[in-house]
Amino acid sequence: MTDYYRIMAIDYGRKRIGIAVTDLMRIIVQAKEHILNTNEEDVLNKINSFVISENIEKIVLGCPEENKQNESLVKEINNFSLKLLELCKKEIVIVDESYSSVKAMDKMIESGKKKKYRSQKGNIDSFAAAIILEEYLQNENY
Repeated sequence: MTDYYRIMAIDYGRKRIGIAVTDLMRIIVQAKEHILNTNEEDVLNKINSFVISENIEKIVLGCPEENKQNESLVKEINNFSLKLLELCKKEIVIVDESYSSVKAMDKMIESGKKKKYRSQKGNIDSFAAAIILEEYLQNENY
């Protein structure tokens, strides 16, 4: 791993997947895009292309704490992470993403994003990925 690389965060959802990345020095986090989660193979290939083009060396994947209500989602995210690891060959760190969507909405309001922008679900997913990444950077020694 070189000194200059990016970390990517993924906010996995059954309908959409939010993406956020750091700058090369891993100081600034930017919400990037969202991917419609309609075909797993396409999603994995899009993420892999992004990993290659953006010089990503580590992936932070948000996952809720497992409970009876979301155990199938947690299982789905764990399976997704294994497939992503196999394809990308990058370190994948799974972190708690509890309340990331709520925090994302708060951050969009705080940053002055218009109601029309905030009402687009994909934007919330990308901001949620940014929240996941910011919290990871604050709490971990990477």
